[in-house]
Amino acid sequence: MINEKWRVTLDDGSIEYNTEEEALEKHPDRTPVFIQEDLTAQLAEIQSQLQAEQLKQEAQAELDISDKTMVRLIDAVVRGATTFTAPDAVAFSAYRYGLREVVRGNSSVKPTKPDYPQGT
Repeated sequence: MINEKWRVTLDDGSIEYNTEEEALEKHPDRTPVFIQEDLTAQLAEIQSQLQAEQLKQEAQAELDISDKTMVRLIDAVVRGATTFTAPDAVAFSAYRYGLREVVRGNSSVKPTKPDYPQGT
């Protein structure tokens, strides 16, 4: 993406305008010079930031939804249907930890949701 500008050099510096007409209108005694700025790198950075923010929002939404499963897991442990150290409970806890890492910005990889823990 190219950003086109017209620059007019003055005795005390220069001013940029979006069109040649605007530059000539403001400074009819000067000759505007066409310049262009490549905004591709800036656009890529903005897109990257937007994608990272979207990933964080998705991870937060999944974390919020998984709260109900954690409450059910606690209930299942209290009832004796499972334990906190059961492999499926540990996997679900690791999944939530991975989501929190994405929300914090420490990871850019959203973890795969495991099966629901037994008894939930």
